[in-house]
Amino acid sequence: MAPSFAFSTTKKTVTERPILSKSADDKFETSLVLPVSASRIAEGGLRTKGLFKRNDADRPLVTVITVVYNSAAHLEMTILSMLNQTFDNVEFIVIDGGSTDATLDIIRKYDHAIDYWVSEKDAGIYDAMNKGIRLATGDWLNFMNAGDLFYENTTLARVVAKLASDLAIVYGDVENVYSNHSVNVKDTSFPVTVQNFVMKMPICHQATFVRLSSFKRMGLYDTAYKICADHDWLVRALLQGDQSKYLPQCMALINMDGVSATSIFQRKRERVAIALKYFDALKPKIYWMACISFAKYPFTFCLSKLDLIGIHHRLKRLKTIICRDKDLP
Repeated sequence: MAPSFAFSTTKKTVTERPILSKSADDKFETSLVLPVSASRIAEGGLRTKGLFKRNDADRPLVTVITVVYNSAAHLEMTILSMLNQTFDNVEFIVIDGGSTDATLDIIRKYDHAIDYWVSEKDAGIYDAMNKGIRLATGDWLNFMNAGDLFYENTTLARVVAKLASDLAIVYGDVENVYSNHSVNVKDTSFPVTVQNFVMKMPICHQATFVRLSSFKRMGLYDTAYKICADHDWLVRALLQGDQSKYLPQCMALINMDGVSATSIFQRKRERVAIALKYFDALKPKIYWMACISFAKYPFTFCLSKLDLIGIHHRLKRLKTIICRDKDLP
């Protein structure tokens, strides 16, 4: 099917292959397609038809990466959220982990509007995200995984209008969506400071835009972390001096279904490991915070699964406001 020019991803296609420059200091090379894999099920998209994107001086190319595995019930709304963006200089990459449900049928349905997609086994979510990073040719990257949505159709346009040459990371707020409850809870990002990265993740990757050049300089996500590799990467970026900016706008709707007890427990363990890795001088504080965090874990998890979820998150919101006020001069 020929690409329709009704989508955000098909309005700026060109037949010229992009020049993939590489510096001696880059930690990885960019490629337009992934190397052949023994586990490859299928691949496709605009790139396989000889259509590409390019960065414009006044309109930076934004790469949106969606990773998915057996999420046929949620993937299509994520794809449509991307395709209906008003900003038109975007490329869309979908990495499927070898789904066995109808996920691949949905991806093929939008083959004419996705820049590149592949379905093959991977080693977890961050391995899939790393594949997407290797394929990105945009100046800026964002991850919008299956089930998550841009907050509104103008989100990308509003973010791009506020990007600046001295920034490496731009982030905003999200709204958490619980399908079994009547409340959606806004999650306001904390300032990106060293203090706010100790034992917590102050921002969401769905509401974060990162320069490709930062990934090139620092490398990909560490797949040793199964849940918090983005936390680890952002700490490294912060410590190496990458400049960030908070945009006070809601950027994404986050699907909060499927958060299990195991994943919450592992997230806490990985955050402790990351804190000890980078903040050696704060060890006593980290151990104390870890004890409190694990002690609260059963109570927090039970609240998140009961109809008291609205009360639970309103308390979290109140805590966020208090902590933010402390940071003000």
